[in-house]
Amino acid sequence: MSLKAFFVRLHKWAALVVGIQLLLWVAGGLVMSLSDIDEVHGDLTKAPIEPKPLVGDGLVALESIFDRVSNPIAELRLSTGFSGPQYRLTDIHGGVHRFDARTGKPLGAIDADQALAVAAANYSGNGVGRSPTRVNRNSTEYRGRLPAWRVDFDDEAATTLYVAADDGEVVARRNRIWRIYDFAWMLHIMDYREREDFNHPLLVSASVLALLVALSGVYLIVVAPWRNDIRKLLGRN
Repeated sequence: MSLKAFFVRLHKWAALVVGIQLLLWVAGGLVMSLSDIDEVHGDLTKAPIEPKPLVGDGLVALESIFDRVSNPIAELRLSTGFSGPQYRLTDIHGGVHRFDARTGKPLGAIDADQALAVAAANYSGNGVGRSPTRVNRNSTEYRGRLPAWRVDFDDEAATTLYVAADDGEVVARRNRIWRIYDFAWMLHIMDYREREDFNHPLLVSASVLALLVALSGVYLIVVAPWRNDIRKLLGRN
């Protein structure tokens, strides 16, 4: 077999195997390049929230809070949560403990009504929030802190806000354009489950095949010119 014949077969079969994925790469890249990233992130319906100033007076001593957590503390944060100033402690095992900074009492998870109020305060669109749905496990749309509350709004963009159940923080914003973008991203990186890993064997293999298609095509066009074949087709010597 001649070298040219080898590259013809390599180009043909590699292109046959990876051709559909090449099309998906181009189509997905086009979708992502045409998308408004602010719209994808949900910034167009994000309400400006004025930060609440922390007042140091009347806060309980940290020693009394530390005594209520059995495991050693790795991180401590004082913030203005949904119900006022709160201590958020993370132990060395990743456990999170929240306390009212004024009373020292443990804080429980927010309920559905509070989650709806948080979502409405963080939303500036013209839709109305529906009854929240509790989220207890991650999905392709939401991969974040659990448990959480999902609040859907009946606007044209099909906006959804995810509110962390432990402290009432809006942890994710989704809408129709985000879902299209995420689907294009999934096809682009070929991670059909988590949609995050772009180092997995399937993508690497497809990339190698695509590179072979490109290199063999360059060889056939540049290194192995088709002048003789064209002359034969034209019936010339």
